Amino acid sequence: MVSATRIPPPPPVPPPPMRPRQPRSFAGPIVLIVIGIFFLLGNLGMIAWHELGRSFAHYWPLLLIVWGVIKLIEYQNANRAGIHPRGIGAGGVILIIFVVIMGLTATEAYRVNWAEFRDQFHIQGDVPWWGHNYDYTDELHQAFPAGDSLHVTNERGAINLTASDDNNIHVTVHKRVNADRQEEADNWNKSTKPQISLSGAVVSVNANTKGAGDRWVSSDMDISVPRKASVVISTRHGDISIMGREGNAEITSQDGDVSVTDLNGSLTLNLDNSSARVSQIASDITVNGRGKDISLEDVKGGVRLDGDFMESVNGSIQPDWAATPANALQGHHAERHHQRRAFGKRERRS
Repeated sequence: MVSATRIPPPPPVPPPPMRPRQPRSFAGPIVLIVIGIFFLLGNLGMIAWHELGRSFAHYWPLLLIVWGVIKLIEYQNANRAGIHPRGIGAGGVILIIFVVIMGLTATEAYRVNWAEFRDQFHIQGDVPWWGHNYDYTDELHQAFPAGDSLHVTNERGAINLTASDDNNIHVTVHKRVNADRQEEADNWNKSTKPQISLSGAVVSVNANTKGAGDRWVSSDMDISVPRKASVVISTRHGDISIMGREGNAEITSQDGDVSVTDLNGSLTLNLDNSSARVSQIASDITVNGRGKDISLEDVKGGVRLDGDFMESVNGSIQPDWAATPANALQGHHAERHHQRRAFGKRERRS
């Protein structure tokens, strides 16, 4: 009898060693955490939004440097552990594109002159990323020498000139300073005090808004001087109003509205993207530059319009001029397609 021989089963094959799992990258999360911290500080008011934007416009490449350093460290650690290092991945590519686009946009935005932008679009109120407006008032008084003329300069703000009841010059300034905090605004206010100076036969009033550098400062000035004084006024961003003068007046206005009423002397207007409303003028008027609406009423002297007037010129002039197309100005509204032929570089005299 043959006995059956059992063959032992083969030993179990051990499973192949498991490869270490690739660790997740920390580069993206760390960059997002840094961005989130700065936004949190902005929401808490610990960093002003425009300061945050200025910092990001300058230093946003640091986010890419941090991201790259972290990826390099992770690559070295993976090689030491014998692990195939992770690539950038779709999420990392999207994050890089987002940071680059936002960084380039912030850099270009930082190069914009936002003070000029506010002036062009007449933005006066508080805008969160531009800080807050703080109001101040200054008053100046001093004697005005008889026979002297007045020169007024204001970079940003309105000028209202009237006749004084005495022989003094009176200046009241209503100032708005854009700043992040009250303490900062107080410092800018001290450096932008209005100034009155005397040189020869000229009394000069300077709003001194440039004393704060590139900070946005606007000063509206109410000025009263003796009625007989001649005046020269210049402003870049602001309206000008003159009422009740015996002497001559010369006005230079950029991006504002000019109003002159009751002037016995001659009037010269140098306009750049400004409008003018003139009435009760006893002498000659000269208008130069590029104007918008020009309104002339009750003018007894000659009128000379020299330049481009983009919208309209209308008015009522008393003298009887020679028969020329320019006579159409009397009681007529001259539209744009007539202004070059009827008004450009033409002198009208009584």
